[in-house]
Amino acid sequence: MSESWLTEFEAQLQQLERDACAGETLFADLLKLAASALSTLGSDIAVEQWLVRPDSLESITADGRTQAVKSESQPGPVEAAGQGHLLQARSDVVHHNRLYLSNRLAQQLTFVLATDYGELHCPQNSFTEGARAVTDIVGTFVSRHLLSQYEARIQSQAGLTELVAGLHQSTSLQQAANIIAQDGAALLGHTRVTVLAKRDGRFRAEAITGVNAPELSSDSVRALQSMAERLLQKEQTVVEQSAGGTNWSPLASLIADPELSEAASCLHSQGARVLRVAPLGRLNGNGDKGSADAVVVIELFDDSPLPDEAFLQQLLNAAEVPVQRHFDGQHTLLSRLVTTRRRRWLIGLGVTALALVVIPVDFEVEVPGKILSANQRHVFAPDDGTIDEVLFENESKVDSQAVLLRMSNADLELQLQQLQGEIETTSSKLAAVRQQGILNRPDAALSGDEQHLDKHVKNLKQQRELLTQQSASLEIRAPFAGTVFRPDPQQELHSRPVQRGQRLLEIVPEDPAWELQLAIPGHLLSYVTTFRTRNPESMRVRYMIRSTPEQDWETQLSDLENAVQVQDGATVCHATAKLIELPDVALRPGTSVTARISCGRRSLGFVVFREVIEFWHQVRFAWL
Repeated sequence: MSESWLTEFEAQLQQLERDACAGETLFADLLKLAASALSTLGSDIAVEQWLVRPDSLESITADGRTQAVKSESQPGPVEAAGQGHLLQARSDVVHHNRLYLSNRLAQQLTFVLATDYGELHCPQNSFTEGARAVTDIVGTFVSRHLLSQYEARIQSQAGLTELVAGLHQSTSLQQAANIIAQDGAALLGHTRVTVLAKRDGRFRAEAITGVNAPELSSDSVRALQSMAERLLQKEQTVVEQSAGGTNWSPLASLIADPELSEAASCLHSQGARVLRVAPLGRLNGNGDKGSADAVVVIELFDDSPLPDEAFLQQLLNAAEVPVQRHFDGQHTLLSRLVTTRRRRWLIGLGVTALALVVIPVDFEVEVPGKILSANQRHVFAPDDGTIDEVLFENESKVDSQAVLLRMSNADLELQLQQLQGEIETTSSKLAAVRQQGILNRPDAALSGDEQHLDKHVKNLKQQRELLTQQSASLEIRAPFAGTVFRPDPQQELHSRPVQRGQRLLEIVPEDPAWELQLAIPGHLLSYVTTFRTRNPESMRVRYMIRSTPEQDWETQLSDLENAVQVQDGATVCHATAKLIELPDVALRPGTSVTARISCGRRSLGFVVFREVIEFWHQVRFAWL
């Protein structure tokens, strides 16, 4: 027999040792390497592994999980744990044998590796020694694996303790559901946890892992709600047996169910593989799970392993008490009266209608307005002409009689020139007549001409004086000291032709006496006049300057005109309110404001639906 098996076995054993020392090696891969190493020593190699305790026997699956088995059904591992190894023939296949080898991991814990083999490529004792080496390596790996599992369990138990403390300290069902969905998912691994609570006889999502607030209209949330209700109603689910013997519902099987197909397909399209619906809270007398107050839906994605069943049950059991406490707190007399959505809607509508009728609130009407000065003066063009000089800037302060504008009128200047020429001509004729009267003897005809020319000269001079005064009026002066307002006067006025009566600028005195000028629409005038008749001295006005909407001020309505006017196609009534407290902003004539005039107190419903009520009155009047 060639001894090449020895070299190949040593190489396989070294590879097994290296992978066993690597931290990222999976238990299933290590078992494949162990079987591969033993395959160099014999044919038809198969391995199984157990953990033997004084009072129990556990088989180790390929994913590293343990599953309790009855020791009577597997006497070989128990015997091998006491003897070190045991050779025996297999009963199912006559020509195959099984070798049990053990490795003590702790005082009360022994690892046993069972190797099935057929024809050996080496002596029996060499095979046993090789299997012993493989058992020691795999046992050491299992020891580290178990230790890491124990550490993980300790950390999980600590996290579970914090979760339970948070649940008992929670003050609402919403808060408790968020703790289960967020912290519970972190403890269970790569899962999504959804907590649903019964509302109006149907389950509604209260919290979902990774979401601040569930979007009840989303397809996934609707699918989870439908899935939970249907599975609880069916009282049985399609079962997938996990390593721990727990029941989960695989979505691939649920898709085949006509009642669950749509919801299961929606969840499956998002990567979910299996799910579990666990009821929480109160059950009815016959133990019907469909009557649970709340359920927890746990979804696994892709190839995520199932959570530890014992730990999962601890979490669910810990969540039941605080969840039930929150539901019991909601079962008051008032909540029993409004157990259905329709009743709650009716009661809510009734309370709302009563509040709208009974509760009085301040009633104000909103009107537009502007800020003006009671003493401001508009300056108009005294005559047709052209503005030659602009001697002020916008918002500049000027003294009384200060020249603001200089205008010119070509026709007026021409008339002055013509009149001056006519005066000079007439004066020359008058001088000639007078000289001729001095040289010659008195003549009655010359005396009449002299009187006529003298009177004509006086008339012409009076006309010149009037034209001179008219020309002087083209120099526009400030009527009093104050502030001049005209946006961009150089651009708007200089070298511009103007017509007689055209408004050129505004001037506000140093003591402006600002006031609000309000334009009350005709359809709101009755509210103002009615309240003013009853309370003539307490018409409060709140106003807001549109350029500074973040602040408002108050004043009192001081004057209300008796007549209405047509302004921009609508009837309005002008009112005035003097500013008691000047706003802390730069005021300009014509500053736009939005004002609210107080008209007493009315019911909340009238204030909220006033415009609807007015529209209905108009429609009723038109129809009837």
